[in-house]
Amino acid sequence: MNNCQLCGRPGTVRTFAEVLTQHIRGMREQRAQALGDVVQICLCEDCIHRAIADQAAQKRSLRLILPHAGLLIVGAALCALPALLGKAQTLFGAALMGVALLGGAQSWRQAGQRRTQASRALVGEGREAFVEALARRWLPERSGENALRYIYLYPGIEHTRPAQLGLRYELLPRIALQLSDRLTGKEAMPAPKELGGGEADASEEMGRA
Repeated sequence: MNNCQLCGRPGTVRTFAEVLTQHIRGMREQRAQALGDVVQICLCEDCIHRAIADQAAQKRSLRLILPHAGLLIVGAALCALPALLGKAQTLFGAALMGVALLGGAQSWRQAGQRRTQASRALVGEGREAFVEALARRWLPERSGENALRYIYLYPGIEHTRPAQLGLRYELLPRIALQLSDRLTGKEAMPAPKELGGGEADASEEMGRA
């Protein structure tokens, strides 16, 4: 039985195909890629609705910009004491203020975007995209030297051409073709693994750019 990651009750599974990428430095940077596990994340409708409602109800707080406010204060102090610190420190202070203002504005804007996304999901607009983002919270980002990326296997993705898969998900041509073959049944899809069931098998031969 598929149990929800949050509450343990029966839920709906979202399936992701894992892609392992290793960057190889040499005369020119190369990438090695391989398809890894098929990972499933289960979430129940009650927990999904609660997560959407909680995020939609969140108000942007001054706490979002407190880390940036510290930089702003330090930068302002450096700019206010040019006679004692000199021109170089004053310029450094101005740079700190700029970084703080840009970072604070970005954090404020992103919080608003997340709230807007959740508000739309409450009425059915973009709901699946919100659930996909929620499910990704449990997916690891690295396995040893490999960076991990996950492709959501949404209904209908099997009709996507290999070239489109490659462009959309930054896949090497051979890996995009292999993923397409798995999606269309030309190649067997690995059995789905439960979250935390072990590291991806990276022994498969990798394609290089």
